[in-house]
Amino acid sequence: MFSTSESTYSLPPPISCLDAITCNENVHGFLFASAAIVREGGKKNAVHVLTFSEETNALTAPHLPLALPGSTEAVSMSCLEEMSNGSKDPDVGMILRDAEGYEAGIYTLTGVGKSLEEVEDDLEDDTRGRSVSNSSASSQISSADPPAATLATLWSVEKSEVPLHTCAVHASNHSTLLVSSTQGLQAYDIGSRSSTWSTPKILSENYDVTSLSSDPHDSNLITCTVGTSLMTFDMRQEKAAHVIEGVDAYLATCGDYNPNRPHMFVSGGEDGLAKIWDFRSSSSSPSPPLLTLRSHTHHLTSVRYNRFHDQLLSTCGSDGSTLLWRVGTVSSSPLLELNSDEDDETSKSSADKLVQSVEGESGCMGVAWSKCDAWVYVSVEWDGGVVVNHVPSEEKYKILL
Repeated sequence: MFSTSESTYSLPPPISCLDAITCNENVHGFLFASAAIVREGGKKNAVHVLTFSEETNALTAPHLPLALPGSTEAVSMSCLEEMSNGSKDPDVGMILRDAEGYEAGIYTLTGVGKSLEEVEDDLEDDTRGRSVSNSSASSQISSADPPAATLATLWSVEKSEVPLHTCAVHASNHSTLLVSSTQGLQAYDIGSRSSTWSTPKILSENYDVTSLSSDPHDSNLITCTVGTSLMTFDMRQEKAAHVIEGVDAYLATCGDYNPNRPHMFVSGGEDGLAKIWDFRSSSSSPSPPLLTLRSHTHHLTSVRYNRFHDQLLSTCGSDGSTLLWRVGTVSSSPLLELNSDEDDETSKSSADKLVQSVEGESGCMGVAWSKCDAWVYVSVEWDGGVVVNHVPSEEKYKILL
């Protein structure tokens, strides 16, 4: 009980994206979507729901996978914080692709809310026998009839021949879905199902938007990675408000805003480095990164701040590793381990360090922090391997005490 060892699970590959869903203090919920080529009459891609219980240290599949429509595959996924119409069923924004093009939309995981409640009720006595021990890896679900669940289209943008790359629910305005394409960025109001803002074509023929993040401190600001640059847009304007060039030697691939400290942003890219920036420097003479993290041996695919404590940062990459970092010196509450035997430089370096490393067997596609607990995070590999891990107790005490 209350184990801090990792827990694993195997999903049908390939898995292209993931996100956490809002559950409760006893159940951690995560979504995973697949992107296999669908042959005529073949098995469809799907959204997989997994729950994690700290009491049993087990990952659970509460029902069968939710099939994606037609022959589509998932490109990007972002879960909404708030349910529609007071429902307990999660809503998720997704970009789907098939042979005819791309589409973005909002989908309701009908029936999942009920199954999440049942998981909580069954923590002490799992009568359906669907839990997976932390030492095993299985994608099987109990032969007992699982709760009914389907993927229902709440709203879909008209299909586009222009490639769509990534979608994200706005960090501070949860009724706004952000979508990037080779034509630029667009914001859609989920309630009215209409476009509320867009940029003109911002990209050269050589680069696409590889990620986008909304500022949790300013609802008007969106930052995306484009080529080797970070471009920040103000939704009250059309042109980029701030640009930092050369953030990556090859291609910037991912980024995230600090949830607690304004103007702070972390980027990752193909040079294997994660870099933390202060956006208060001018575009004409940008300052160097405040901190550079060097441990990945290949491209970074995801960088994510802990949504509760910005001293913690997780990264993952195509080298198969998922890393947990302490970035105390650039957080809202610096953790300087001062003692009489250390000078200032040594104490600063001890406040910024690699805390935990999880090595996988294939490229890691993404990492997500639990939305109901500060100390649990999950990563997924292209081949379907899911790993849930915990922030070490020593790091928790340094933050809380």
